[in-house]
Amino acid sequence: MIPAKIGSHTTPIKVAGKGSERNRLPPIKLNLLALTNNVKVKCELCNQWGSLQCAHCRVTYYCCEEHMELDRTLHEDICHRIEMLRQPIEFSPSQDTRERMKKQKRVLLEEMYEYTYRQGQTSMEAGQYDKAIPAAVVSAKYAREIWGTSAEVIPPLLVAAECYVNKGKLGTADGFLARVLCIELETTNLKPSIKARIKRNEGLIHQAKINYQDALECYAEEIYQNTEEFGPTHIRTSGGYCYLGHMFQLKANELTALSLYRQTVDIWINTVDPILEEMTSQPDVPVIGALKPQQEKQWMYECDKLEGLKILTKARIARRKASRGATRRT
Repeated sequence: MIPAKIGSHTTPIKVAGKGSERNRLPPIKLNLLALTNNVKVKCELCNQWGSLQCAHCRVTYYCCEEHMELDRTLHEDICHRIEMLRQPIEFSPSQDTRERMKKQKRVLLEEMYEYTYRQGQTSMEAGQYDKAIPAAVVSAKYAREIWGTSAEVIPPLLVAAECYVNKGKLGTADGFLARVLCIELETTNLKPSIKARIKRNEGLIHQAKINYQDALECYAEEIYQNTEEFGPTHIRTSGGYCYLGHMFQLKANELTALSLYRQTVDIWINTVDPILEEMTSQPDVPVIGALKPQQEKQWMYECDKLEGLKILTKARIARRKASRGATRRT
């Protein structure tokens, strides 16, 4: 729990609820010419000069009303925390106290990074791209503030890129992917799961551009990288089989596509069945409590469930079409 002011021992922060009085005041309009040189007023979303200031936290700025509206839902949830986070750390003559306050701020930054990233990913999997993009952009900002230009910046950038692919804005998606690839070149020992997500993103962009062979190769590389970290039958690997199957289906290879869709479904059945069996055998145990530690990690986030639902729905629909195609050919 983080105190309401870094360095103090007051009541922990409570996230503002949606529609609270705290978030109903109109923004403050700034005169940029009247600001001193040491005042930084950059838009929360695009990093351009911001002429609109949040009337509550007074430390968040926007360049226009459109960006303010895009970020409104997320900002309502974290306004209190941003207010505390962006205030200067209290001066203390004690080195131990200063170190403790720096550690508190770091913990809060990491908490904000995780929260905004999960919000972005969950919104993306739910198809709410206009909500996902601001969360992903803000999460990437926190990642840079904590770790600099490192691997932790990549996941939120990929969420933003995928959202823009789904919105049909491939130029913007390419821009986000280019930033990711630059970080990848500068980063050593990048986890296979991160490399897999990059390949998924590349594949989606190639697929949207009708470059099916390039997309197929990207999805195959995604499967390889996830297999390196999780194994070939893990739910993290299943999405690659589904997307690869879709590519084979588009290339009129229905039998291969059906095999890959079946592999996707089998992975989820083999993962879910033991969990459901254990839950039903212990009806009085809460859902999370009924899971084994390794299973709990898989099912902890709502975005994982939404992605699984999306993948299985995609596989089910595609299997029907591929089955009809294979039947016609035979």
